[in-house]
Amino acid sequence: MSVDTVDNSAVLDNELSAEMEAKMKYKFANIEKRNEARHDNISKAREAEVEKGEERTNDVVTDFYKDLQEQVNTLEESLGKAKDIDKQDVPAYLDETHRKLTQLGKYVTDSVMFLPSYDVQKAQDIVKEMTSKFHDVQSLIEPKKKFGFKGSRQKKLAPTDTKTKQEQSVIVSAKPSLDVGVSLRNKSNERHELKAESTDHGDITLADLDNCKIIVHGTPSTVHMSNIKNCVIVAGPVSSSIFIENCTKTKFLLSSQQLRIHNTVETDFYIHVTSKAIIEDCKQVRFGEYPDLNWISEETWKKSKLLKSVNNWALVGDFNWLAADKPSPNWTKIDTNPPFKSVDEFLGS
Repeated sequence: MSVDTVDNSAVLDNELSAEMEAKMKYKFANIEKRNEARHDNISKAREAEVEKGEERTNDVVTDFYKDLQEQVNTLEESLGKAKDIDKQDVPAYLDETHRKLTQLGKYVTDSVMFLPSYDVQKAQDIVKEMTSKFHDVQSLIEPKKKFGFKGSRQKKLAPTDTKTKQEQSVIVSAKPSLDVGVSLRNKSNERHELKAESTDHGDITLADLDNCKIIVHGTPSTVHMSNIKNCVIVAGPVSSSIFIENCTKTKFLLSSQQLRIHNTVETDFYIHVTSKAIIEDCKQVRFGEYPDLNWISEETWKKSKLLKSVNNWALVGDFNWLAADKPSPNWTKIDTNPPFKSVDEFLGS
């Protein structure tokens, strides 16, 4: 075979590889566009339902599983074609398939806020199962190279984690952390104020607090609170979500897009939410309307991008009570005027 023939063959292989990579990227791009359009339609429909007070807790879970199953089906289809992939197309195939796997993990992480604990665990197990399938396929079509060393140059290799970086990134993404960004922990009988310059567009964690008074100024992206007892806490407007768990005998004055409360008892919430609050494993929790949204400056409202005019404080979904014909016994409304007329009075209440 001549040099020219070898060169031409190499060029042809490269062209075929580039063509296959382009086709795969085009296919995944179309799937992604359809997913984005579907998510947008669902979001708009749900916003319309929320404004009318018609959103149902079950709808959130049902829509989640529809989207999840479609993404899983896409991955299964892709993994099923692995044995037919040409050798030169393997790197592009693995990169694109792993990107979809990571996207699946992120979708589950982003949905944790609105899923019952059982469904969270089920979804995370699905991500782990798909991760395992991906690595089985990866080992099949791209086996690791074996290296040999001779004589005195042979060295022992240090033991390494059996999980690859790709596997770790997907599994970690399916386990949201409650300790991110600015953190305030392990405080008793103290008053603290987190200033806007440290909270704006960031993630805030408040944890292990007893008999404290806390003000979170500014417009955080998310706020996570856990193990709170006998406290009074003000936060918001939070541009995305507030997640609260393991709280007892505490008072909250909150403004956010979404609010999820887990394992909380004997606690009062005065809230402004543009979606609706969701509770799970809670008892004797009460909800009242945020008394005066003018306590928050117009500049702060604009930075948060929350709709000041929409407040669904009285719409509460209980994952432990799905009966449509009877109200949940785990929460009640605070219909009386609140016993405070300012944030300072609330902190002193």
